[in-house]
Amino acid sequence: KSRDKSTNPAVESTTWLRFKQPKGKRFLLANALNGGQTMRPVWTNICGSKPISCPFQLPTLHGSLKIQIFIKFIIYLVCITQNFFKIRKYAGNLCQRASLCVASPCPNFPSSFRFRCYADKCKRKVQPKKFRLDRGPYLSQLDYQSRLQFQAPALRLPLTSIICTVGPSSSQPEVLLNLIHAGMKVVRLDFSHGTHECHCQAIQAARKAIAMYVEETGLLRCLAIALDTKGPAINPPGVAIDLNTITEQDKLDLKFGADQKVDMIFASFIRDAKALKEIRQALGPSSEHIKIISKIESQQALANIDEIIRESDGIMVALGNMGNEIALEAVPLAQKSIVAKCNKVGKPVICANQMMNSMITKPRPTRAESSDVANAILDGCDALVLSDETAKGKYPVQCVQCMARICAKVESVLW
Repeated sequence: KSRDKSTNPAVESTTWLRFKQPKGKRFLLANALNGGQTMRPVWTNICGSKPISCPFQLPTLHGSLKIQIFIKFIIYLVCITQNFFKIRKYAGNLCQRASLCVASPCPNFPSSFRFRCYADKCKRKVQPKKFRLDRGPYLSQLDYQSRLQFQAPALRLPLTSIICTVGPSSSQPEVLLNLIHAGMKVVRLDFSHGTHECHCQAIQAARKAIAMYVEETGLLRCLAIALDTKGPAINPPGVAIDLNTITEQDKLDLKFGADQKVDMIFASFIRDAKALKEIRQALGPSSEHIKIISKIESQQALANIDEIIRESDGIMVALGNMGNEIALEAVPLAQKSIVAKCNKVGKPVICANQMMNSMITKPRPTRAESSDVANAILDGCDALVLSDETAKGKYPVQCVQCMARICAKVESVLW
């Protein structure tokens, strides 16, 4: 339809519309050829009487109908080409989208839940680059420590075994199941408290928790049960006492453990290798599979540490009672020495007592306790013990989870 209202629709030949060039318009060659006037031809539809406006300037047409049809075809071709470039950015998406999909929608079509993009050039989330650990070589221990990568991702599961003491806060099978999920590897029964009946119920609850774990996940899980003996009573300093032999109560407890088929014995107040032989005799020949872990918590045990390590299946560094026997400032040095001796001969070594003591009443440990756990792993400890934190604490599961996270993080940079 012509923009000029004066155009006669009945005209079937080319009509020239002359008007003066408005100010501010670009100078065109056609303007110069026509004396400063712009010419705009109007063609009449061949199949009807409706005029058609030409979108650009053309010279005067004089000729047959074939020429008019050819020019009309060129005009339509120009319009189609212009429209194609306008929708070019949408045409690419339309031709690259595919058929129905059952899975999640394409991120390019967030409002659609029926279609997925199968195009190779579709925008996908960029996967983060795999972190590369520094594995040396190291010139010295100082060089190794200076290159520890604290930003390295933690391991999926900790390699350090977490030993949890069972008590009022964790004696139910459901709580023990949560502790297993959190990272518990060993159940510790403290025979300094409770009766045989209570400990028998705890053993049954632990085995029920294992059955629940297997039923829930379909995976087998090893959970050891350890019996921690009471040991002889500690007399005030200066009073002679014989701690080399086990007490009658310890013999009854060991017999109970053999009947319940526990996996290991935490022998308290071991001073030399003689006590280990007596424990073997009390357990009997049918309990040779039970491992004996000697607890080092006295000055005499430190003096005989080499022979105790040689005769034991493992060593536990009991920091709490050791602090009562030797100077407080000597306890960290004794711990590092014992751990190193066990690492040299390939014997498992455990660090115990007050590792995360503040979590008895609080859901988070202190910075000092976190560093204590991390340093124990860096020293070479194979297992860590939680005593009151899981026995009577308010947050037993959170405590195990926190310790497992610290262990997994520190172990990720060990080399």
